[in-house]
Amino acid sequence: ERLVRTETNYVINQGHLNGYRDAGVEQYEFLAFIDNRTSRQCKHLDNHVFNIRDAQAGTNLPPMHPNCRSTIIPVIK
Repeated sequence: ERLVRTETNYVINQGHLNGYRDAGVEQYEFLAFIDNRTSRQCKHLDNHVFNIRDAQAGTNLPPMHPNCRSTIIPVIK
């Protein structure tokens, strides 16, 4: 179950990233689901903006860890 949840998060965020790139979006914002289960890593990255060209899963693009619930949204200027 953990593996499926984590891999699903990976595929969803890669899809978002590819769609943003195709639409000409240059940056995304990291959004963590904040509650009592949120990891320190995701809390730290919450609301940070990154360049799409620098996106790396596990570094600045979810999933950051098993069972990660974080996602990304486009930054539109």
